[in-house]
Amino acid sequence: MKKILNIFFLLVFWIASGCVSKQKEQVKVDSGNLASIDVPERLKDLNNLSAFTADTEPTYKIQLREDREYGTIYPALMPPTRGFGEETAVDGKGKVYRADKGEGTIRVYAPDGKELTNIGRRGRGPGEFEEITSIQIYKSQLMVYDSRSVRISIFNLDPVKLDQSISIDYQGQDIPEGALSLYPATFLRLNDGEFLTALRLQKEESTHHFGYYKADKDGNIKSDLIVKQQRKQTHSGRKTGGQLVGIVLPFSTHGIVKLSAEGSIYHVNTAEFLIQKYDADGTYQRAIYYPFNNDPLEESEVLAEFYHTLHSVVESADYPETWPAIHSMLIDDKERMWIATIIDDKEYHEWWVLAPLGKLLAKFVLSSGESIEAVRNDKIYTKSMDEDKGGEVVRSYRIDMQ
Repeated sequence: MKKILNIFFLLVFWIASGCVSKQKEQVKVDSGNLASIDVPERLKDLNNLSAFTADTEPTYKIQLREDREYGTIYPALMPPTRGFGEETAVDGKGKVYRADKGEGTIRVYAPDGKELTNIGRRGRGPGEFEEITSIQIYKSQLMVYDSRSVRISIFNLDPVKLDQSISIDYQGQDIPEGALSLYPATFLRLNDGEFLTALRLQKEESTHHFGYYKADKDGNIKSDLIVKQQRKQTHSGRKTGGQLVGIVLPFSTHGIVKLSAEGSIYHVNTAEFLIQKYDADGTYQRAIYYPFNNDPLEESEVLAEFYHTLHSVVESADYPETWPAIHSMLIDDKERMWIATIIDDKEYHEWWVLAPLGKLLAKFVLSSGESIEAVRNDKIYTKSMDEDKGGEVVRSYRIDMQ
């Protein structure tokens, strides 16, 4: 179903979501100003909620111009991991960093796409990786979390040199209430040099969650639960040949947690278009809401995402009436929110670009096989499977909002 439409971006195109029009005024939710906006009752008591009408028009059009390509990384069979995180990062100078999990190294590309060097190699020594789980650019440094060795490596980038190697003592602490263990699934570096980390929480009915906590410079938990991140639901059933297998349900709602360059924490539950913002200590700051008509779910759309041998497994799942509202989200270096929404044509996502206070700046459509990994330096960086090359490629496109 999800064929990569390479020619989709080979033309300079206008992604039109309507002519430039007068922006609807932001509506601040309070008890006397709800006549023109459909806000669920459960949200009306939420402090600092900025809500917008469903017919809000974007202020700008976006023009995307194909720019560069940054290498090909070939998929490799890897042992299961309990960690997760970003695999692509871009620094302030436009260098691109890609985790090559199969080779156990991080490939570094110049802004013009030329491969410059590798950082680290497979191993257990300082600056080496058993499994690269997540990478993050923090100012002029690269942070790498290895969930197999449970270690954070921090590299200076100019020149490349290992600055810190932090082994996490996840068994020597008290487990926070509600958590299953102290095994950290991911780490994000905060502006004060401390970290935001995720722990698996105890199962609630049939739903798994991760809980985010603040950790000190040694990776030790130092806060109460900041925010929960619901994981996608799984379902077990028997394949055509009778084998019992488990699958991730593509229509399951889930949580998304992102950290901005300013150190703010953003949370979305994909069931609805509601974005909540917290500071680095977990103090709630504000929320942004748009009414959104979730696309009705059709069984044929779900089956098209699986091989026919798994159809018997998929068909035995309980189907909701609609798809989630949101597929993915990221925060760019200007604190703008980029939200991929799920639309009727599953070959594409409709991306919404929001200003820091929630104003709708632009909309555009993008192939659902092309994920936006980063937005920085007025470029978007996407990752997709290149069928001709047989591996994943990262491409950049220049952004022009008019």
